[in-house]
Amino acid sequence: MIVTGAIKGTDPQCRRHRMAATSVQTKHLAKWLRERGQREIAQAFIVCRFFALRYKSELVNLKWKSTTSSVEIHGDEVTFHIQRKHTGRKVVPVSRKCGCKQSGPLLCGICIIKQRHQQSSNGFVFPTVDYPKSMLWLKKAAAALQWDFPKSWGSHCFRRGMARECYAFGGLAHMLSVGGWRSAAAKEYLASKTISQAEAADVEIDFSSDEEII
Repeated sequence: MIVTGAIKGTDPQCRRHRMAATSVQTKHLAKWLRERGQREIAQAFIVCRFFALRYKSELVNLKWKSTTSSVEIHGDEVTFHIQRKHTGRKVVPVSRKCGCKQSGPLLCGICIIKQRHQQSSNGFVFPTVDYPKSMLWLKKAAAALQWDFPKSWGSHCFRRGMARECYAFGGLAHMLSVGGWRSAAAKEYLASKTISQAEAADVEIDFSSDEEII
């Protein structure tokens, strides 16, 4: 029998918690992955968080030079030219400077990009990384590292984690600037007096998610 009009369901346990990777968690995650031969995935996760990117649509398909994405390196600054959701998929620049002094070399996305550029400057920046494999390793690591709700960890945990860190450092305006959050729905939440700025920030972050539950 064929049932029409059905809505695809998702395990409630996977949707209930919105996880955010702190810098300490990301460092432990990267170390755990490297020890298991998943160095490129570890680097991809670090760069994703450092630049506050959407992992699936902005990081996985990032190329050194193409019509839809490219990378420019100028000293201690790296600029990604990528298509972003809030610009209607127009290519826009996202720039960051070396973060070694703030977070240490292990979590510096700039150093990783420069290292990878020395190895190869053609094709994809992370050629062996794909979304399903990355998410399987993330959930496996979350369980092994005994993080809360390991099945709930998805790609947006890095963008969300960096956003919350930016919010704590410089408030809502700084967070919106770093991540490029501009959803109209979130602005309506921001105008409401029924929730705090911190809650509104989380709404803004979650509105920009493109992750899938795997």
